[in-house]
Amino acid sequence: MKNIIYILLVCCLLLTGWMSANIQDNYKLAKNETTAGKKKLLIFTSKGGNGHMNGTAALKEMLGDQYDIQVVNPFETIFRSLDIVRKLSFGKSDWESLYNKLYQKGMTNVNNFMCKKFGPWLERSNREEFERRLHILLEQEKPDLVISIIPLINLAAGNATNKLSIPFIVVTQDGNLKLWSLGLENLKHENYAITIGMNTPTTREYLEKQGISHNNIHTIGFPLRQPFFQNKHKKVKEIRQEWNIPQDKFTVMMMMGGPGGRQLIKFTEEILRNNLDVHLLICCGRNEKIKNNLESLLSKKQDITFTLVPFTNKVADLMAASDLLLTKPGPNTIAEAVQSYLPIVVDASMTTLFWERANIKYVTENNYGETLTSLKNLAPIIREYMHKRKTQPKETYHAYNQFNQEIVKLIANMLEKKALQTAQPLSDKQATKLAKQ
Repeated sequence: MKNIIYILLVCCLLLTGWMSANIQDNYKLAKNETTAGKKKLLIFTSKGGNGHMNGTAALKEMLGDQYDIQVVNPFETIFRSLDIVRKLSFGKSDWESLYNKLYQKGMTNVNNFMCKKFGPWLERSNREEFERRLHILLEQEKPDLVISIIPLINLAAGNATNKLSIPFIVVTQDGNLKLWSLGLENLKHENYAITIGMNTPTTREYLEKQGISHNNIHTIGFPLRQPFFQNKHKKVKEIRQEWNIPQDKFTVMMMMGGPGGRQLIKFTEEILRNNLDVHLLICCGRNEKIKNNLESLLSKKQDITFTLVPFTNKVADLMAASDLLLTKPGPNTIAEAVQSYLPIVVDASMTTLFWERANIKYVTENNYGETLTSLKNLAPIIREYMHKRKTQPKETYHAYNQFNQEIVKLIANMLEKKALQTAQPLSDKQATKLAKQ
């Protein structure tokens, strides 16, 4: 019933019209101090979900020493007056906050409905206005290269950067690229690229079927924070001691994100019911209510050991010290686990975001883990991995992510191409070299 009410509310909001389409927002971006000799990169990000912000943080970490980085959320700045939710709530909410609230409430069906049905329509309806405002922003900020780590706006951003001869990169983070590639088959840009995390029917094949040249698609993995590339060298004994994890006990890490609090309770109850001899490492984030409920539940069992983890930036350490991860099919968490050689059990027992469904198939097809379709299968799956722990090392879950190295090369090549085009027309030899890059 709640889902129906939310759908009706969203429909009413949209039917009132996409208001003030031609009013320029009165915004002021924070000015960065430019460092002499450094090129300027501008990154488009979003607060809708955690993935975009995590990816942005990773980009800043890996590129910040070499480039001046400016981060812009266009939905909060130049597209502000286009947000009907912001208008009707008198500035107390916005589209991104509405998405996050629905996500936290577990109303995945409503977010699927909004993003699948209305997202493409809204992009097409406002494409020219998006492009106009982005063009003004880019003229003002004068970046040497633009990176978009968000969907929906990429044709408009591509057109705006093309008109100003600015190299443009779309860094995708999902296993389904429908929302990321809207209209990109129409983009005529001499110096742009799309990075993808994996070659699947819903990534590379989908893009090529849309008419996007394979020369513009680069399979390099996902942007991850540097600690995930150091897991092979981490001292697991010290990490376990820091987090009160018994040294020789099979450790199940549970990380379910915003809507997964209720799932954490269900999974914990099922593990206790089956008397599994494991240590539970449960990531509660900022959800104090779930943390208190779990503590009350677990304290009743004297023979169970557990660690309840609040919000932390040490997820890489926790994955390095774990034997199995139970998680929702979010692409960032899956990429982090694969990079950490950590087997994955993906929860498919509840409704998932449509762009995350491809991640479930990816995990199983590549033998990175198992799919949990029913709660009754949880204990048998954990027992199976407890047995594998003695016969199958983590290294069989090979790391595949080359993003941190490849994005640096890609940016350098695109900036070189821009410099050559600006200086003089490319010779046939130069053009061939750059095309191969």
